Amino acid sequence: SEMYCWARSTYFVPIEQELPEVEERQQTMVSYYQWVPFFFVLVAAMFYAPCLFWRLAYRTSGVRLKCIMSFVNDKANLQPTVRRSNIQGLAAHLSSIFRHRFTCKSSHQNFCQNVVNFRFYESFLTYLYLFVKCMFLINVIFQ
Repeated sequence: SEMYCWARSTYFVPIEQELPEVEERQQTMVSYYQWVPFFFVLVAAMFYAPCLFWRLAYRTSGVRLKCIMSFVNDKANLQPTVRRSNIQGLAAHLSSIFRHRFTCKSSHQNFCQNVVNFRFYESFLTYLYLFVKCMFLINVIFQ
C-alpha cells in the first residue's frame, strides 16, 4: 500500500464519510504529499548554504578564528597565570596578522589587485560576516 500511495498519490476523505469508489477518488486526489520530503531537503540545504559559505571563506582570511575562540573560551582562564599566557598568545597572533596586513600593502597596487586580494584586507572578516548575515536574512525572507 505504501508503494501504491507513493506512485499513485493520495486522496482526501473526511472521517465521517465512507471511502469512495476508485473512479471517484480521482476528484479528491492530493498529489503534493510525495514531494514534501524533497522540498524539506532543499529548504534545509538553502539554510545551510550561508553557514557552509562562511566556513569555507573565513579559512582563506589567514585569521585562525578557532584558535582565537579556544583562547577566549578556555576554562583555565580563571587562573591568572593561564589567562595571562593565553592573552599573550592571542596578542602575538593578532599582532602578526595586523602587522602583515598593514605593512604588506604597497601604494601602487591597482584596482584589479585590490579586488583579487580582497581576502587580505583588514575588514575582510567583517564584510564576510555581514554578507553571510544578509544571506541568512534573504533566505528567510524569500522562504
